[in-house]
Amino acid sequence: MSDKRNVTIDNLRGYGALLITVFHIFFRYLQIYHPGLEPKWMMYMGKFGICIFLIISGFLLKSSSSDGKSEEKKENLLQFYCRRFLRLWPMYFICITITWLCVFMFGLPGREASFTDYLLNVLFINGFIDRPYVDGAHWYLTTIVSIIIVYGLISYVLKKGNKAYVYIIWLIICDALIFCGKPNYALFIGGGYLGNVLCGVALRNILKTKNNNEKITWICLMFFSFISVFKVRGIEEGICHSLGFFLVVLAVINRLKIVNCFPGKWLSKKSYSLYLIHQNISFIIIYHIEGLTDNYYIWMSVLAFVFSILICVPLSKLEEKIKSITDKRIQK
Repeated sequence: MSDKRNVTIDNLRGYGALLITVFHIFFRYLQIYHPGLEPKWMMYMGKFGICIFLIISGFLLKSSSSDGKSEEKKENLLQFYCRRFLRLWPMYFICITITWLCVFMFGLPGREASFTDYLLNVLFINGFIDRPYVDGAHWYLTTIVSIIIVYGLISYVLKKGNKAYVYIIWLIICDALIFCGKPNYALFIGGGYLGNVLCGVALRNILKTKNNNEKITWICLMFFSFISVFKVRGIEEGICHSLGFFLVVLAVINRLKIVNCFPGKWLSKKSYSLYLIHQNISFIIIYHIEGLTDNYYIWMSVLAFVFSILICVPLSKLEEKIKSITDKRIQK
């Protein structure tokens, strides 16, 4: 399998971000502020979108350079962590600061966070010590951060990044903690979504590995990962994961070219900023317009959705500039 960046994967991730955005604005807001009015058919839209996000995150866990090539062979653990967190943190800091300031200034009942909680969020600490999120949608980053940390230790300290059995042991330990009633401890090593991410890891190595015996071990990892998803997340989320996995496979083998047309290409460059900024900002818009009309109307959610898409245009341009700067620093 070539290390060249697969644009179809990036475009599919853009659609995943779009599904999550639609779910939060049109379903989650009503679920929080008008329980019982949310459209039931949209219930699993967000779960489906996040499964796509998680599987792709696992598939690209090694390849985080701009051209898709892994830097593993010529970097150490500290460089790996710097490379990965420089991809995540700058835009996260900008978006979480905007979100916290907007909630602080305009108010959003039940979604406020103290300045201390804001600082803990900025440092990616809050999720691990059970403190509130500035934006609840950012739980995904807690999962990804913990997985990056463990993956780095496996690859650069244990030197076992190419051994499927190590990932199976990792998955078994994590699931055991969950089933023993210790989910907070499990979160430090990936949490309840580790199986979703490791499916992506397994898929990448199955396609890359030429040795049949090694390929079988990665197939075993995929098998255990699917079992984990169904056992930990439940049958309904397991089905969402299976459908998402099917789409990722099609994207990887270039059989999902439909996502390469507009708006897939457009969304692919804005997926991260859209994910980071959309939820609480949209909730503020809907909540305060609703306060003026004393009633909820669907056009309020449409307006919030359009605003979320539009605000991603300048944010994505800023993200590209930041990536350009960080890439140069990483290469040095």
